[in-house]
Amino acid sequence: MSYFQLNTGDFTIALTGTFTLTQDPNLSQQDTIRGITSVQANKQLIINTDLDDFVLGYVFFRHLKLNYLGTKASFFNQIGFYSTIEITDCEITNDPISFIFLNQLSCNNLIVNGLKTQADIITQDIINARLSIELSNIEVIQSTISDYIIESGAYYIRIQDCKFDHITQITDKRSIILIDYGNDCEMKNITFSNYICNQDAWGGAVYIYTQNFGQVTLKDLTFDKCQTISDGGAFVAKIYDGSVVSVKGECLFKECVGRVGGAIWAALGNDNCQLILEGDLTFDSCHNLGIFPGGAVDIDINNLGNLYITGTCTFKKCITDGTGGGMCVNCRGTEDKLQSNDQIYNQEFIISGKCTFEECYSTLSEGGALYISSYQDKNLYIEFNSIICKDCQAYYGGGIYFSIYGENVEIHLLGSMEFTDCIGSSGGGLYIRIQQSGQILISNKCTFNRCIAEYFGGGIYIDSFDQGNITIEGECIFTECKSEQSGGAINVHINQGSSFTIEGACEFFNCISQYYGGAIFAYVNNASQLLINEVCIFNQCVSNQGQGGAILCNSIMNSQITIKGGCIFYKCKSNQEQNGGGGGICCSAYQDSLIIISECEFNQCESVESGGGIAAYIGNQYYYADIDTSQIIIKGGCKFIKCTTQKQGG
Repeated sequence: MSYFQLNTGDFTIALTGTFTLTQDPNLSQQDTIRGITSVQANKQLIINTDLDDFVLGYVFFRHLKLNYLGTKASFFNQIGFYSTIEITDCEITNDPISFIFLNQLSCNNLIVNGLKTQADIITQDIINARLSIELSNIEVIQSTISDYIIESGAYYIRIQDCKFDHITQITDKRSIILIDYGNDCEMKNITFSNYICNQDAWGGAVYIYTQNFGQVTLKDLTFDKCQTISDGGAFVAKIYDGSVVSVKGECLFKECVGRVGGAIWAALGNDNCQLILEGDLTFDSCHNLGIFPGGAVDIDINNLGNLYITGTCTFKKCITDGTGGGMCVNCRGTEDKLQSNDQIYNQEFIISGKCTFEECYSTLSEGGALYISSYQDKNLYIEFNSIICKDCQAYYGGGIYFSIYGENVEIHLLGSMEFTDCIGSSGGGLYIRIQQSGQILISNKCTFNRCIAEYFGGGIYIDSFDQGNITIEGECIFTECKSEQSGGAINVHINQGSSFTIEGACEFFNCISQYYGGAIFAYVNNASQLLINEVCIFNQCVSNQGQGGAILCNSIMNSQITIKGGCIFYKCKSNQEQNGGGGGICCSAYQDSLIIISECEFNQCESVESGGGIAAYIGNQYYYADIDTSQIIIKGGCKFIKCTTQKQGG
């Protein structure tokens, strides 16, 4: 029997064998439940006709192998306002698939629980939906596609328990799943593996565009070997107009490749839109292409966008030739403002969870683990709670690189931060560059272990001008950090009214510079200030071929350096035989500047050239003012215990 037609009431057509449908069975009727199912094992249903549009009623297809031989562009065409289509445990047996399997055009409901295909070639959407969809247990394996598998601009979207494996996209501007203008969307427990797109697509495996206060949730997703020559090998998210995208549960991004953002590229727009990473996310061996940013993740925060990391993010062996081996975050703002923490801010980037970066590299640029930039921001607030960087490398900022350009930009590093065996040409662990009155506060506990700079600042490099302000008020510990030039632990350049303050109980153990400042090198210029005001301990720090076994500091052009609060210098040493000096401190004041050293203890410090404890220099032969009013004041009960030099000023 190949034809039947029923006109009234509910009915179910039960197949006991292969069936060929040659005319439409009139399944769509108002207030009816009608459908086709198999008896026992899934049976073959051959549709050798064009089905009428589904406008009314509840229509189901269950436990079937479907083969469509009709002429329409869509197998199921769902229009109108009052229909529901249910697909349960079905398989599309066509190969190639050159039609849209399910095409939902207006206000209807679409439910799919179990849909498979192993078609070699798919040239149209499998599912194209516009209102309400519930999709689960969809499986597409070993297919070459030239369109989306799922394309939805529906208001209500639920996609879960799906598998997409060995999918190759051969056209541009396409992904596996497109969520376009989705208003309420959840994707859960989906695996994307071995996805390849060699075209300039909109995104990787998933493309999300949401606006008008949309809510999108991604939970328990796996992206394994998803690769594209476009942006975001795993997914792209464009978030605007107050919308929120949340990534939850356990998510794995393994060996993903993309142009900008090896795994994720996200753009945040206006009206307090948010990207929230609140699950347990792992990025393993992801990398991007060329000198573009974000080995694993690249995020652009514009206008009133906000980024929150409240869960745990782990980055392992992620690499870029550009900025941010693990993650790159670029902030660009306007003068609009939002209220936060009793201050007014344009944007927020807050890590209240934990981020760990292991063996992440920027081979040619900045930020081996993490790169953060702020450009023309008026009001930006950044807060970190817990960061760990291990064995990370970059040209600048082996661990983290901050580039801050804008007014009222505040960065609070509040929780624990750990940098171990990180390497950079400057700033082995951390590189900070500030312009236009930006502020950085480092509090609580921060450790730098065996970090190395090929040039400046084994642990931290700071370049601040135009009233930038950096403060360390927590417990910072630098252990065996090294610089091949100056500043074994810290190298700081502050200019044009900027300031650098150490108020916490910092400890520098066995830090070494090849030339200047075994622990700290400071260049303080043009009405700037350096203050060390706490019990800081400098233990066995060494300058091998230069000045300042522990500290070398220059105060220039109306600037001031103050070192007080009971600092202890123990067995620090300057080894330079000529033009060296200052086993503990070597300081110079030029052009009407001031240096004050008080309440410090120098114990068994040593200099080959001069000044076993302190070497002090006033005046500059290249400063041609009539009078240089610079001063160096040593006062307040400084103690010198068994300090020695081979020449003058033990």
